[in-house]
Amino acid sequence: MKYSVLTLSLLMLFSSCVKVYNQNPNEGGRLAISSSAELMVVPDEMSILFGIEKYDSNVKNARTQTRSILDSLVKKLKEEGISEENIEYGQISIIPRYPENQYGKRIIGYTTTLNVTVKLQNFDLISAVVDKAVSVGVNTIGNFNFYSTKMPEHKKRVRSMAIKAAMQKAQQYEKEMNLTLGKLISVEESADSTADSRGTMNMVVQRSMLQESEAGPGISPGQIPLRLFITCEYEILK
Repeated sequence: MKYSVLTLSLLMLFSSCVKVYNQNPNEGGRLAISSSAELMVVPDEMSILFGIEKYDSNVKNARTQTRSILDSLVKKLKEEGISEENIEYGQISIIPRYPENQYGKRIIGYTTTLNVTVKLQNFDLISAVVDKAVSVGVNTIGNFNFYSTKMPEHKKRVRSMAIKAAMQKAQQYEKEMNLTLGKLISVEESADSTADSRGTMNMVVQRSMLQESEAGPGISPGQIPLRLFITCEYEILK
């Protein structure tokens, strides 16, 4: 299945919670209006976490086997057109193994581990990348993380939507309740924690799923719900 690079759809635009109160008996009071807006964002990038784990009685052999799997994995990924900059991996961790209930007395072997993160912009490659990773000896498949690299731009749009909703609601209350609103006193904003922005990378969906066969169901990136809430407080002149 092919996915568009980026598609936005407006799920809803709504407002809730209106509060009128007098802060000072000599003043006309204040009007607090809460509004919110939501966009559904189709992710344009994803990452897959692969884990390589090998055990051997000789630490050098364990490390060599891990490195060999890594080299084979990188080669397979490059065959799929994945660039070096989209493959991230750290240092090999070495953990000594001891006989059961004899921790610290005698080392019987070593377990080496290494995590590799692969970024994809083309979601059609998910199955092929997972299959090839397993074929070269990758032991574990971790989270499938889908995100948008343009989340700051989307936040600007959803903020504008929430502000317009608050302004329209203020105008309606001013008309229906025969009020005269003065200056805008304060604006408070909060975002839904579902879409936790990290610079230009936004990780919002986590899946732990191993694609064992091409005949199995595909992995769909779904959509990112981006919600923003604002509260605007106006002074009431009369």
